[in-house]
Amino acid sequence: MVKTLIYIITDDDNDKSSTSIKLPDAATDVDVTEFAQGQAPLLDDIIDGKIESSSFNVPIDISALTGNVLSGNSDVEEVAAFSFITLNGEPVRINVPCMNENIVTAGSDAIDQAHPTVAPFLTAMLNGLTTTGGNVAPCAKNEDDITATSYARENARSSGKRA
Repeated sequence: MVKTLIYIITDDDNDKSSTSIKLPDAATDVDVTEFAQGQAPLLDDIIDGKIESSSFNVPIDISALTGNVLSGNSDVEEVAAFSFITLNGEPVRINVPCMNENIVTAGSDAIDQAHPTVAPFLTAMLNGLTTTGGNVAPCAKNEDDITATSYARENARSSGKRA
């Protein structure tokens, strides 16, 4: 069974949302913790919100690894939607709330995959990060390796709050 790493993200209205990344079951708790800590600053670079926490069975302290500063523009309804493909063609989708508008290509909803804050995030999603126990890379539910990015685009979702 895959392991799910969860990040909780807050916007400047104190609305909360989450995003999750699946990791192979073979990843040890130390590997998952180190991956979470390595991915947090990369995730932080592509959002305007604040990463409140990360968890995998037990809370993981990432407070010293991210800016932990809310932008006046942060909004959990502004989503960076990423879709990846595995070696066997299975899609893996991740929605990251509080997306920083600066990563969107002007005049479109496409996220600039070469943007200096987006490229390291995508590289970590495709190739993993080095941990004490070796390389840990995100995967599909069936632990199939992610091999390519199929799209990265701006999206919106409702926070469920009524005016």
